[in-house]
Amino acid sequence: MITFPVTPEAFTAYQEQLAERELTEREREATAAWVEGFNLSYEDGLKQDTDALEDSLAKMDELITRRDNSPAVRDILRVCRRWIITAWKQGFHDAEERSLADG
Repeated sequence: MITFPVTPEAFTAYQEQLAERELTEREREATAAWVEGFNLSYEDGLKQDTDALEDSLAKMDELITRRDNSPAVRDILRVCRRWIITAWKQGFHDAEERSLADG
């Protein structure tokens, strides 16, 4: 499993492991471009900012439902939407653990 925040290189390597193949250069570039957003979602989770999560998901939903997107693009956006949620939840969990550790 990926631990956020993550570097583009580590995230790309994880995606290649999941795909059981090397990504093309174009896929690597696209994957790396999303990492900053996932890391920002993690930071929002650390702040326990549910409004930021809801805003991000609303934007993703808007993109997913655009009629001019191909099915493949919609599938990619759905996967990215799940990564946004995963990163946010990881940040939220890390914030709770830090809070418990601090007493």
